[in-house]
Amino acid sequence: MNTHIISLHKHNIYMMNKIRFFFYVLIFTLPLSTNAFGDTLSYRSQDIIITANRVALGLSEVGRSVEVITSEELNQLPVQHVQDILKYVEGVQLNRRGPLGAQADVSIRGGSFEQTLIMIDGNKVSDPQTGHHNLDIPLTINDIEQIEILRGVGSRVYGPNAFGGIINVITKRTSKQAVTGTIAGGEHGYFSGGVSMAAPALGADHRLSLSRQSSDGYRANTDFQNTVFSYSIHNAFEKGNYSLQFGYLDKEFGANQYYSASFPDQWEKILTTYLSAGGSYFLDQKSISHRFSAKLHWRNKDDEFLLKRQDPDFYRNTHTTNVWGTELSWDATYGNHKTALVLDLGLEDIESSNLGNRLRRHAGFIAEQHIRLFDRLNVVPGLSLYMYSDWEPEVQPAIDVLLQAAEKLQVFGSVGRAFRVPTYTELYYQDRVNQANEDLKPEEAWAYEIGGRYHEKNWQVSTSVFYRDGRNLIDWVKLTDSDMWQAQNVSNVHTFGLEADVSMSTRMLFKKWISSIGLSYAFINSGRDLKGLQSRYVFQYMKHQIHLKVAQEWFGRLNQLWAIRYQEPKGNDSFMVLDTKLSYPVQIGQIQTTIFAEISNVFNTSYIEVSPIPMPGRWIILGIKPSF
Repeated sequence: MNTHIISLHKHNIYMMNKIRFFFYVLIFTLPLSTNAFGDTLSYRSQDIIITANRVALGLSEVGRSVEVITSEELNQLPVQHVQDILKYVEGVQLNRRGPLGAQADVSIRGGSFEQTLIMIDGNKVSDPQTGHHNLDIPLTINDIEQIEILRGVGSRVYGPNAFGGIINVITKRTSKQAVTGTIAGGEHGYFSGGVSMAAPALGADHRLSLSRQSSDGYRANTDFQNTVFSYSIHNAFEKGNYSLQFGYLDKEFGANQYYSASFPDQWEKILTTYLSAGGSYFLDQKSISHRFSAKLHWRNKDDEFLLKRQDPDFYRNTHTTNVWGTELSWDATYGNHKTALVLDLGLEDIESSNLGNRLRRHAGFIAEQHIRLFDRLNVVPGLSLYMYSDWEPEVQPAIDVLLQAAEKLQVFGSVGRAFRVPTYTELYYQDRVNQANEDLKPEEAWAYEIGGRYHEKNWQVSTSVFYRDGRNLIDWVKLTDSDMWQAQNVSNVHTFGLEADVSMSTRMLFKKWISSIGLSYAFINSGRDLKGLQSRYVFQYMKHQIHLKVAQEWFGRLNQLWAIRYQEPKGNDSFMVLDTKLSYPVQIGQIQTTIFAEISNVFNTSYIEVSPIPMPGRWIILGIKPSF
């Protein structure tokens, strides 16, 4: 009887969320007017995508599922931190243990948080200790030109760990002099302030940013403070370019039940340093254009974790990781065809009080060929070969195909193989309830995708269907509640999914009523016989996901963006959250100032992204953003 009542209660919650979603849709598609999406439809077709291929291509030339979030869209979203941007992206699952950059895991297309490759300007910065630190990105929102998300395997393009997808953060490079500041405050003692400055000097373009965020927390022991400093130099000349990027992140936070439900007084401090340098040289011959490039990057992270904040000696872990990477590449364009070759060398080491002192190296070779036939068909075969010091060599072949089926219709498909190497935590971590496994093998998968894109002047729609056959997937499992969690290569996991989105500019139809709407849906289903085992991560995916974004012009220049998220996690209660942002631009002499108000979780919904941690209720933040 009790089981029946619980089941009925969950069904009622599910139905109520469905009803609320359609109620929100009805309300927010009434008197709406904005340029939030309408002005970006034509712009996106010209974006340069470097995530999906080794040769820069326009979005209309890419035979993969790629989403681009531009800097204009970033400014419209109700977000204060880089990682929170991802909660509005179709097919991306952001599981936060705390808001506003405290801690979050990200996964794509039903993969685990370890299976997403994170990059900055094409440099791989995923953490070898654990994917829990992958989103410790030492950049401010003002530093970002765009974020590119490749949904699906990408090992042919960037090697290991691009298993579920790739998130590539592209930084701004501008020759214009500009200063932008931000000051904001809100509930729970929240305060943030920052400044970004860009100016040409000494023959190069310079950019410097500094920001600080802090809060007392929305419940006991959830206070946090984040400090970010970044500096970059970029120079483009007739035959090439060079760049230098430095970033530093200092954050600490109360981690109430973050990693163990039994300890509410956990605490963590993370210092992340990022440095990269690179350049390209262009050589044009009679019928062929060459580009020679070289890149070097270093990511350092210091992590200190206390199980009891007020008693450091009770249980304390410290970890220092270093990731070194260098790439030498050549690509050439001749007629309608392109060729790219890449040599990728890297090193990852860790000094840890729990994981020990470890070091591993890798060397990789990537080849990619772009073939254009009949002015309608793009075929991109390629492969990568990677050798790790700890495992056997891995070969990842793949092919992408894009057909211009009609003037406004594109059909694409891809087949590819991916792999991921275990993290140091999966290999060596142990405590009273967790036991790692030094004998873990790399994860492997074959992935298949087919989709299409159709666009008109004022609207566009895209859809895709995918299937991933994963083997040797790594999960933490146990048989009974009293057993330890153990890291194992589990049996095959088959994942099926579909995605669809539509963006519509309705300015011509409704003028001052409805001007644009963006709606997306994603479905995922994974299958595997657990044989009675409990799974910690592999089956924590989002089964249904809906995003609706609309915007509104109230009077004068007061604009409002609404963002609705409906999520139905596998095995957990579904939830729906509404966020909104109001902004009002004011011109004061040469200073353009935007006054804004952000409200997260407008209806004060109770929901959980990572069990058993409750996410914040309604949270109001007010601020100003002057620029000149």
